[in-house]
Amino acid sequence: MNSNEIDVHDQQQLASIESKDKITKSTKNLYQNITYDGENIIDSVACSKAICIATGNQIQLYNETYTEQLATLTLDCKPEYLSFSKNENFIIIADSMGRIHFFHLKTKNIIFSQQIIQPNKSSNSSCFLALCFNTEKESNIEELYIILRDYSMIKFSNIDFIKLEESITMGDMNLACEIKKNILMETIDLGQTKESPHHQSVRDIVIYKSKNNNNIIVAGSGNYSLSIWTYSEKDKKTVIIDAIGDTIPSCEAVVGMDTK
Repeated sequence: MNSNEIDVHDQQQLASIESKDKITKSTKNLYQNITYDGENIIDSVACSKAICIATGNQIQLYNETYTEQLATLTLDCKPEYLSFSKNENFIIIADSMGRIHFFHLKTKNIIFSQQIIQPNKSSNSSCFLALCFNTEKESNIEELYIILRDYSMIKFSNIDFIKLEESITMGDMNLACEIKKNILMETIDLGQTKESPHHQSVRDIVIYKSKNNNNIIVAGSGNYSLSIWTYSEKDKKTVIIDAIGDTIPSCEAVVGMDTK
């Protein structure tokens, strides 16, 4: 990946994405009663370590039992999607300015930021449609799939969160930069033309394992309601291997599956 594509945040300046972004740690006592202010929830994710809720232009981070507020991350725009990495040490935040941010759960700092797509200034349409992580078989290397409003899918592969965790622990930003440079990016056309599988809409994405392959199911509308994708070693890219058309007129969501 081009080294200019991702901003690596220096450890002494990790409390901000830009000049307006800040992280404030809660000083409330442990096992307090959490009260919610009623603001609309944009997205929420949970893992065995924490609960993360996006409201307004803030990310609220709570402990896993929802009894303690750990931190508040304030952005200069609205967040759109959240996703925990499979190792549960990082949260990916996609915002309405078209950026993604790699948030480290332990230090409560943003490590990487990248501009993925330019915001649509003429409308309030979302920049992102879906986020999904995948861990390669028998490996700690992770993949991140992002679907954009133009119906393209960005695949980030070779993300080594274990080594990234080590670089943060040691304060070694050179190692962090090296990990960032090794991340690979691929753009996949889901519906950018009328000949594409889902030129009318893209609704959801899920990863499932079939034999030795990691397959991607995309739900949407257009020429197909469901399409299945996988990485081709022969073509050295992600390709469509199957699709469902007239059987299902439209599809709103995909239920996760794991075939043996």
